[in-house]
Amino acid sequence: MTSFASVAVALPPDAVHNALQLRLSCKGSGEGLDNWYIDDISLDYVPSISISPLSFSFNLDVDDSANAQLIVNNAGPGTLTYLVDVLPVLNKSSVFSNLLASGSVEPARQEYPEGYFGSQNYEKGIDNAPTGTDVLFNAGGPDVYGYYWIDSDEPSGPSFNWIDIQSTGTQVAGLDDDNFVGPFDIGFEFLYYGQSYTQFYISSNGFIGFGPADGYNAASNSVLPLSGTPNNILAWCWDDLNPLDTDNPNAKVYYGSSGSNLVIQFVDYPEFNAGVGDVINAEIILAPNGVITYQYLTINPGFDILSATVGIENADGTDGLTVVYNANYLHDALAVRFYAPPRWLTLDQTSGSIPPDGADTIAVTANSAGLDEGFYESIIRIISNDPDSTDAEIAIPADLTVTSGPTYVCGDADGNLEVDIDDVVYVIQYIFSGGPAPDPIESGDVDCSGIVDIDDAVYLITYIFESGAEPCAECP
Repeated sequence: MTSFASVAVALPPDAVHNALQLRLSCKGSGEGLDNWYIDDISLDYVPSISISPLSFSFNLDVDDSANAQLIVNNAGPGTLTYLVDVLPVLNKSSVFSNLLASGSVEPARQEYPEGYFGSQNYEKGIDNAPTGTDVLFNAGGPDVYGYYWIDSDEPSGPSFNWIDIQSTGTQVAGLDDDNFVGPFDIGFEFLYYGQSYTQFYISSNGFIGFGPADGYNAASNSVLPLSGTPNNILAWCWDDLNPLDTDNPNAKVYYGSSGSNLVIQFVDYPEFNAGVGDVINAEIILAPNGVITYQYLTINPGFDILSATVGIENADGTDGLTVVYNANYLHDALAVRFYAPPRWLTLDQTSGSIPPDGADTIAVTANSAGLDEGFYESIIRIISNDPDSTDAEIAIPADLTVTSGPTYVCGDADGNLEVDIDDVVYVIQYIFSGGPAPDPIESGDVDCSGIVDIDDAVYLITYIFESGAEPCAECP
């Protein structure tokens, strides 16, 4: 092994006795082969895991939630340790799922031969970076977390819809060659790789990031994910760029948040040692639902699109997507959109340790906030130290059906979720005194006549005091 891993060794029955000794020896030879780093040695009996229930199914209205419980039992004589997480499942009817099934997507990250990037040293002003792989499809991914991308060249992909904020946004000051500025406020909580962010940094070299800002001045681009810095970035055109290029003095950067999105706009932005007019106009759009969009309005023919990285990366550089690396892809009027499967299922704990004959109860919450009507799936994955290969990793399927339930209570004209005499007064004031209308108007039309009039007030009085028919009982 070249990295830490947990290893379980089964002892024979006759090893269970007083004064047991365990000796670890190495038979390796040669430089470095006898260096061992061993942590957390434990001796225990075998645990035995069982899970209840074996599946979850939720039915929710839009913007609703429900709770359930996942019970993890240990019936064995040893201590059970476990990790639990939630893996989203792609919607089988989505555009990306169809493309994935047909093999018409790029991988999350192209594989390159060992030493491919280290064979040439980056030298500022000299373009000697290795060539990347051609982009053959208009979509790519997913990565480990579940992010994938689709561009506007895909017939069913996102539309290019340029948003110009030069007259409304805040102009960014302080950008220089190979530096970064910030943090700036996003304007809402932005969920990225499972973490919530409210601020961002802008690098002069074609990316923004959510911090920490180590390496945010990096001018030498690479494929993503990249274990070294910079990390936690959105690379819209990562390359050696220079907003203070003397031949292109009109470069500007703006940002603006409306609450419904954040736009970061790069205007007439040049690369290092650019020719006159060799600039790019592009923008990043962040939406509160976690969707990320890169848009490219115009790219001057002299701007070197063959030396840039477009993609995204998580906080520790272990996961991400590369749309393109040092290859022909970018063009005018292009939109690239990044999605992640909705994280509608959450757990109140992600690990535990259970003694013999013990149990843990994990709270499971399904939330339809921000989801459209439809069917959603996830997998609850439990990894434990149960030595039984069939139980060491258990997958619990969970699904959610979101529907648009009633948005009002018929007869509840004043909107307090109860049908009472106050609603009669509300309807009468609306009809005769110019009071506010029931919202929605259908909540006051209890006799289903198509209008709210005195008959509806009489209907409500009869229902409340004389056990008359329920409001809207005759509605189709």
